[in-house]
Amino acid sequence: MKEGEAIKDLFSHWVAYSDKRSNYSIKDFSKWLYTKLNPIEETDTRNMREKKMELGHMFGRLSNFAQLWGKLAFKDLPIRHFEDFGVLSGVKYMDAPSKNEIVNLLLNEKSTAFEIIKRLVRDGLLMEEIGKEDKRIRTVKLTPYGEEIFKIAELQTAKVSQLLMGDSSDEEILELLEKLKELNRFHTNKYEKGGFDTIEDVLD
Repeated sequence: MKEGEAIKDLFSHWVAYSDKRSNYSIKDFSKWLYTKLNPIEETDTRNMREKKMELGHMFGRLSNFAQLWGKLAFKDLPIRHFEDFGVLSGVKYMDAPSKNEIVNLLLNEKSTAFEIIKRLVRDGLLMEEIGKEDKRIRTVKLTPYGEEIFKIAELQTAKVSQLLMGDSSDEEILELLEKLKELNRFHTNKYEKGGFDTIEDVLD
């Protein structure tokens, strides 16, 4: 292949790679290109596909365990599950978030997130205020009672987190944390890009 054709071919690969990503680097592109130009054998592909499916199953199962242990941890509190705690935590550490900001934080349907906020307001943990800069926006903050409950719930959540890590060493936990942060960035970029109606849209 002539030099000019090789450069043109390389550029077309770069366009295909960068068009689907909001964050990218030469290092990541080189890994992507190597995989694209050097596909593994079908047997290896099938085995890896099965491993990925198994991993997805494990993620789902651990999520179910987290919900189960969370219900036990919160059973004596006026919150029901981790989604409730997620709202309280978001309101605590964000600067007077709007309802829509809470929706984005939870990655939930708007109606579901609004219902959680409505229930926490009704139970006296949250209060709504008119936005300071835009009076059409309703912001959310913790009530004094909500502050007390949050402190207790945070301690209970720490117990659940410790339980979920099982017998993992500190080193293993730190390695897992870095990988999960990386995956969170990947999925957050996908989510914020939007424009998807099917799983195939997300995969593109």
